[in-house]
Amino acid sequence: GLLVGGNGGVGLSSSISGAAVFRAGGGGGGTYNGANTSTGGNGGGGNSAFGGTGGAGTVNTGGGGGGTNQLNTGGAGGSGVVIVSYPTP
Repeated sequence: GLLVGGNGGVGLSSSISGAAVFRAGGGGGGTYNGANTSTGGNGGGGNSAFGGTGGAGTVNTGGGGGGTNQLNTGGAGGSGVVIVSYPTP
């Protein structure tokens, strides 16, 4: 049968950088014996692929890489980011 992976989960919203931004979204699940793909979660998750490498997570979000079918490679996770916040006197 055609088995399609689920969409990636939504990441966590944070406004520490000054604006609300989603980070650490999950990558889309891989497929098995089917050409349908799934989408990465809001927050940098990579989309899945069929017949190729899964989509990479967005840089500086920590988003997960997307899956693919059984013959290819999943996408790389997105790099993380460190945000330092100093209190204003």
